[in-house]
Amino acid sequence: MALYRFNVIDSLGLVDETGTHLADDETAKRQAIRFAGELLSQDPTELMTQGQMRIEVLDADNLLFFAVSIELAEAPAATVAAGASSLLTV
Repeated sequence: MALYRFNVIDSLGLVDETGTHLADDETAKRQAIRFAGELLSQDPTELMTQGQMRIEVLDADNLLFFAVSIELAEAPAATVAAGASSLLTV
């Protein structure tokens, strides 16, 4: 089993000091995705205010193995819709 660290890169900057032993790289990827989902489920405010969140997964040597990045992108239609009574003209 290999050691993986899951650091949260956002305004809070949570660093995983202890890490987690997992069976393989695929398991670590699944764990990182689940972890991101749990964080968003518990409190989506960080993503809503900062617009992005990133989980960096480091190996036992503290080298970046991969990252899960989530970005909130406001679409131009959302801005128009918020200030208009209708987007359609008849």
